[in-house]
Amino acid sequence: MGHGGDIYEKKIEYDFSVSINPMGAPAEVIDALKDSISHVSEYPDIRQRRLKEALAASEKCNTDEVLGGSGASEILFAIVQMVKPATALLISPCFSGYGYALGILDDCKIKYCPEAEIETVPDRIDADTGIVFIANPNNPTGRNIDKKLLFKIAERCERTGTCLVADECFLPLSEYQYSLSAIAVKQKNLFVVKAFTKTFAIPGVRIGYVISSADNISRLTGYLPEWNLSIQAMEAGVACAGMMQDTDYLERSYHMVKKERRYLEGNLKKIGIEFISSDTCYILCQSKRNLYDKLLEKGFLIRDCGDFKGLRKGWFRIAVKDHEANKSLLEKIYEITKS
Repeated sequence: MGHGGDIYEKKIEYDFSVSINPMGAPAEVIDALKDSISHVSEYPDIRQRRLKEALAASEKCNTDEVLGGSGASEILFAIVQMVKPATALLISPCFSGYGYALGILDDCKIKYCPEAEIETVPDRIDADTGIVFIANPNNPTGRNIDKKLLFKIAERCERTGTCLVADECFLPLSEYQYSLSAIAVKQKNLFVVKAFTKTFAIPGVRIGYVISSADNISRLTGYLPEWNLSIQAMEAGVACAGMMQDTDYLERSYHMVKKERRYLEGNLKKIGIEFISSDTCYILCQSKRNLYDKLLEKGFLIRDCGDFKGLRKGWFRIAVKDHEANKSLLEKIYEITKS
């Protein structure tokens, strides 16, 4: 299973393989992590009370309609274990974590809908479809799902009794921020998964959460370890949720991502690199040159996307970072293509 961020056996100066907020982790979250160290001799709150209160306030839901997880990945696994679908529908290409989670089941049949045909997703869902995974925006293409289509998929899943998992981990850093959170608490089979990993640039902390009906959250809790979150993760989550309400951090982050993404796309076009126009903090590109290895030689790590279903060798994803980092990457790509 491939992921970005594998910097541990490589000499890396810039990591463009992971797509997180280029603003970096805010001081408020770092301070919360530092303060939590004094509580390492205590057990974490098994009921996640402070975290749930903070998340409920920021998401405008009740505390029994939200649940924290060790990143979005733990939540995906728990949902799959709870639902135990016989058939799953995924977009192609998509985040490999969905297939990885479904892999724990012995007999789940996975069907794929090419992203180019995403409008047909509602027609592909019937009573035999156990679970549908969608990412808004999609990873690795960076495209948001049209608002009407998004709600049409949710409506179709509700009608057929199909579990719908909507991954919104990158949505706060994206254009056209249409979320299913508001209806997740009302529908029987909808789970909206989010993560502070991306939006607050803290992948090392592992803190995500899911919004769903109170009944679903109650059941899902039984598929997670008793103490699935450390005190550090919960305190970081509380700080992040508070910043979502009380600061303009995410608004400033969104504008920075938008500006730098356009800068990258404009210059990639000038260099002659083909790419899919993105709505979020990463760009899917294509090149006949072996950019992964050549950039790695120069200390730049990008995400090789040849292992994504629906893609092939020559596709790669680059994160949107701060201006100086983006400028440095473009300079190296230009050098490679002109050599």
